[in-house]
Amino acid sequence: MPKESTKFGKYQLLAQLARGGMAEIFLARHKGRGVGKKLFVIKRILPHLAKEAEFVEMFLDEARIVERLVHPNIVHVFSVEKIQGEYLIAMEYLAGENLWTVLRTCKLKHVRPPVGVTTAIVIQVAEGLQYAHTICDQNGRPMNIVHRDISPQNIFVLYNGNVKIVDFGIAKAAARSTSTQAGTLKGKLAYVSPEQILGGDIDARADVFSLGVVLWESLTGHLFRKEGDKLELIDKIISQEVPSPRRINASIPKQLADITLKATARDREHRYPSAEAMKEELADFTKKHKEDCSPTAIRQFQHGLFQERIAFKEHIFSKVQSLREDTGSNRIADLSEYLLETVETKMDMNPALAKHTVQVDFMPHERFWKRSLILYVLTGFLSFTLAILLVFVFKSSSTSIETQNNIEPTKKENATGSFVNKSAVVIKTQKKAYTIIIYAPY
Repeated sequence: MPKESTKFGKYQLLAQLARGGMAEIFLARHKGRGVGKKLFVIKRILPHLAKEAEFVEMFLDEARIVERLVHPNIVHVFSVEKIQGEYLIAMEYLAGENLWTVLRTCKLKHVRPPVGVTTAIVIQVAEGLQYAHTICDQNGRPMNIVHRDISPQNIFVLYNGNVKIVDFGIAKAAARSTSTQAGTLKGKLAYVSPEQILGGDIDARADVFSLGVVLWESLTGHLFRKEGDKLELIDKIISQEVPSPRRINASIPKQLADITLKATARDREHRYPSAEAMKEELADFTKKHKEDCSPTAIRQFQHGLFQERIAFKEHIFSKVQSLREDTGSNRIADLSEYLLETVETKMDMNPALAKHTVQVDFMPHERFWKRSLILYVLTGFLSFTLAILLVFVFKSSSTSIETQNNIEPTKKENATGSFVNKSAVVIKTQKKAYTIIIYAPY
């Protein structure tokens, strides 16, 4: 963001939400009085890439695709503009969470999404995909759009119960002026179809496969493919069939498991021929099992899962919207830094580059284990020191000492809601064995 001003053409840039390898994302609003306080998301190509013809063409390729897509289940693009020599895409701001955040939060809170809610989300995504797959250009020619990056990070579940697909940055389309080089894989490896790995032409069934993986993960609460050696993972993708989700969660209805397996068939000829066909079978399942797959069911689930977070965001954005047009750049910079550093708001405000923020937000376990390792050592040392002191108290020559750290691998939650590390000292004498438990906060 320019330090000298927060104004960019007809927009006022309120805060930087993310910065990726090719573009940066801003929260913005229109300048001037009487234009309301509607928030926008501005995606702008990075200044140092704005002079590179290849990057500009890739950016415009995405713009050409998304500008044509007007559907309730696809993020809406208001305009593609060139301001002060820089290209930008103005999109709607989405009040909600990406599906990765939803599933991660469910796991942390030990909550399993209702089958009806999971099915409803996938049905809405399928509707958006079917529209993108079949849309024609202004001359009536099929655009042959394939998203190629359907994943929980690119599926946005709004608080009002609607679901939207985001990030068509690597979508395949007949109208693209740039093409993928041979040997280059587009999309997240954990969700790509076997034909994307093998190369060659792909069609809508590649997105059907990815959506089947999303359904599999949503039903089981497990990662479909764990990160690891990429070559080994690629080999599994092209040579192994997908296991039934019922192996992990036996309560999943067989019909729904069969739909998941058909969507993720290794041979695309055995998959659903279209997203519409998959949607129809899911709708038939919900009807037979009387599952509530309405937007209301999704809304109620979202509000139950993110009640405090919704209130927090409303508070933050009320502050953002109250900023005056002449707000100094330092104040804007402070706000940007706060939003970027606040986990509660960062996970959902970047529809176009959600995958980048997720890589930051969902790696707390690395910091957790580094901190825990230090605490394990400290609690172990304290335990051993206390044991030595107790030996002198007992004054028994036959006393033996054993120190145990983390008797159980699980954490213990105390009355304040924080977690503690558990250590124990076992002191054995001729007559008795004394066990002392020590808890240290994480």
